[in-house]
Amino acid sequence: MGTVKANNLEQAQQLLQSADAIKIELDFELDSDEFFNFAIEYCTNGTKLTRVDDRFIISRKKVVK
Repeated sequence: MGTVKANNLEQAQQLLQSADAIKIELDFELDSDEFFNFAIEYCTNGTKLTRVDDRFIISRKKVVK
């Protein structure tokens, strides 16, 4: 699967709630509070948040239910 762009925090959260393997580019600016809250909520379960140039990329393996 290719990278999907999220234009806001709400859209990124909706994409992360799906069970698919996914890569999301955060195509917006995060302030430091938003970044840390997002990282705490989503990156404690194996989801990776990396910086590529001036954007963040979120990577997650497929969730098995």
